[in-house]
Amino acid sequence: MLTTSSDVQGTIAVDLLGRELGWRVEADREALLHAAAAVVNGEPVVIIEEACGREWWASERPLPANLHPVASWIHAGEAAAYLWVTRKRIDPELRRRLGRRLVVYRPNVLP
Repeated sequence: MLTTSSDVQGTIAVDLLGRELGWRVEADREALLHAAAAVVNGEPVVIIEEACGREWWASERPLPANLHPVASWIHAGEAAAYLWVTRKRIDPELRRRLGRRLVVYRPNVLP
């Protein structure tokens, strides 16, 4: 269901992001659904590329306008959802504060 909506709109599938790159997803179903809805509904979604480059966007099309990649959390700003690619520990208080707006991806390979 999540993937089909994103395919139709030509955007990312939150539940599959980074899978072909060996990333593990840390999020419960509620967080995945919330982030997927934000993506397909055109709400602002920040992708924190802390432990990756742009390899997650395999398309030759430009990024959808609602996806905002940044290099670190300090540049994230306000968003409906945060997709954070990191190897670092996320502060428990920040994780609690973001709640279902946060989906974390853990790359398996060192840079």
